[in-house]
Amino acid sequence: MARCLSDPREPAKVRHSLADIIRQRVFGLCCGYNDTNDVARIGHDPMQKLLLDRDPTHGDDLASQPTLSRFENNRRRVDLFRLGDTLALHSRKFFAAIPKLLARRYHYLVEQYYQPVSATDQSSVASLEIHQRLSREMQGLLLAEIEVRLLPVLGIIEALNAEADKNTYE
Repeated sequence: MARCLSDPREPAKVRHSLADIIRQRVFGLCCGYNDTNDVARIGHDPMQKLLLDRDPTHGDDLASQPTLSRFENNRRRVDLFRLGDTLALHSRKFFAAIPKLLARRYHYLVEQYYQPVSATDQSSVASLEIHQRLSREMQGLLLAEIEVRLLPVLGIIEALNAEADKNTYE
């Protein structure tokens, strides 16, 4: 993702790579830090440092709140389009691999269920269990895929609503 973004910073003054800034921001979001206000508090946190492959006790601190804010606010549209294209390519590759993963999972379940029941001849019960379990897993996977595919649309709708609200009050 970092390769999609231009870096207007002066190379001699750069302490944190774009890749580290992106990773810090993504991991922060995953840990429940929705904005950059908590960076000062967690910048020294050993677990956050580990997430960026830094030594937890002696490693460099994370990027500061102003650094993250500049990163988020200084993006050009062309950078965002390149990033969107890259994310779309990765998601297409991921979703294209799902049928093979499901087939492998099905064969694994068949092996797991049929080995113990082969001696007891309860293959119809095992077959039903396999299909029920695989069905539940596929439903969860499909719901996750739907959610992932709808998130960008929801983001666009929220951005348009925010823009409309801003124009309404000006």
